[in-house]
Amino acid sequence: MKNIRTFEESNLPTVTMAVQRQVGNRNKMRSHHPAFSILSRLFFVGTIFILQFAFSSSFTFAQNKNISGEQSGTVDSLQTLLHKTIEDTTRIKILNALAWELRSNNPDTAIILSSQALNTAKKIKWLTGIGHSCHQIAVFHRFKGDYTISLEHYAKALEIWIKLFPPLGGQKGASTLGNIGIIYHSQGDYPKALDYYLRALKLEEELRDKNSIAIWLGNIGNVYKEQSDY
Repeated sequence: MKNIRTFEESNLPTVTMAVQRQVGNRNKMRSHHPAFSILSRLFFVGTIFILQFAFSSSFTFAQNKNISGEQSGTVDSLQTLLHKTIEDTTRIKILNALAWELRSNNPDTAIILSSQALNTAKKIKWLTGIGHSCHQIAVFHRFKGDYTISLEHYAKALEIWIKLFPPLGGQKGASTLGNIGIIYHSQGDYPKALDYYLRALKLEEELRDKNSIAIWLGNIGNVYKEQSDY
């Protein structure tokens, strides 16, 4: 099994983390509804890589036995926020965060939520929301092994990042490039994997993001190791 370090979660430093902190403190602060604290944080995450959209009451996520108690609390809090939120951009952020929480146990539901987020972002012409949603849909399809669909959505996300952060897409572009590299790496297409990893690395070096640089260097090293190119 290939030792590939993934990077998509670093794009979400995050609404979901804020929610988890609120869930953890809920017993200590019962006089305050956690949803309001979470909502206040959401208005400060415009530059954060969070993705996904709409929730229907017909989804009973918290009852899924594969979801942990802590994760269930996070999902419940996001669901509460969703029902209270009208503004489109905030709904997209909440639903993207909700989809991210469900990515491992419910990837199909996560795809539905992110697709709804994408449709809403397109409707209001919010490029950041479009890019986030495309990137996240790509991640979920990669989890399922649907690499062709995943690559299509990564390409769409990259196109948005280049528009927003010319000339090469900035840090979000680097993340998407690197995740494309992960797909080719998983498929054993080492030349393409190296190409995308190196492009991501170059951007991260320009941005001086040491953590991201370490991730892509590690993946580049694994590509050479897997080819016995020491």
